[in-house]
Amino acid sequence: MDILVAEDTPFNQKFITRLLTKWGHRPVVVENGLLALDRITKQDFDVVFMDVQMPEMDGLAATRAIRDYETGADRHIPIIAMTAHAMKEDRERCIQAGMDDYVSKPISPDKLVQSLQALLPHKLTTAAAASGPDTDKPADSPATSEPEPEPAETIAPGAVLEAFDNDWEFLTSSIELFISEYPGMLQGIQQAVDEGNNNDLERSAHALKGMLGNFRAKTAAKTALSLERMGREGNLTSALREMEQLESQVRQLETQLSQMVKEGSP
Repeated sequence: MDILVAEDTPFNQKFITRLLTKWGHRPVVVENGLLALDRITKQDFDVVFMDVQMPEMDGLAATRAIRDYETGADRHIPIIAMTAHAMKEDRERCIQAGMDDYVSKPISPDKLVQSLQALLPHKLTTAAAASGPDTDKPADSPATSEPEPEPAETIAPGAVLEAFDNDWEFLTSSIELFISEYPGMLQGIQQAVDEGNNNDLERSAHALKGMLGNFRAKTAAKTALSLERMGREGNLTSALREMEQLESQVRQLETQLSQMVKEGSP
């Protein structure tokens, strides 16, 4: 299938593109809603994965614009929302904007396959279908229902590998990308805290949170979420303490991921 992916975070762009390409699809990536709308007018796509939070034009506005463009054209491109907000009202906002389905972040192979199966079962490749979904797994719980985590970060190697479609080469290349990118992302968060820039803090923490979620680093991701909320609410009273904790947790994650690579494929 020809699939448009509208996602502004480079790590997520590469993560989703790798999975879709592996499954035999032809993904095209754009980094904001304006570019997504432009590509829709120039190329036919079977489905769109649309991040909700993007610069220039967010996913909700882009979807409404696409639906307006489709009016009278006798077509309806399935649009699947991708967002870290998993509350009922967030899903309703996506559906009201004209989206057809909803995938919560962190993105996983199972979630992508399940959404494609629901909307386009006749076009799903054999490779993708074999990757999921695993109906024996418990459903993801909203972040608000999880107990308070311990300050230290600990990951389960098996769960991390599974998050990358049990593809060791895919995982190791993603670890390399994470190790090269996270220092700059932490620096962006630190600068936002130092300058008291609420918008930059929300945006930077949101981006890092998504990357941490891909590696199932729940503790660090929750700390990043806390910083994201501080930026959104304009209350940075505890931001410095949270930033220091996040930096420690991310360094712990790097150590554990590097150890996984050193030990090799299970």
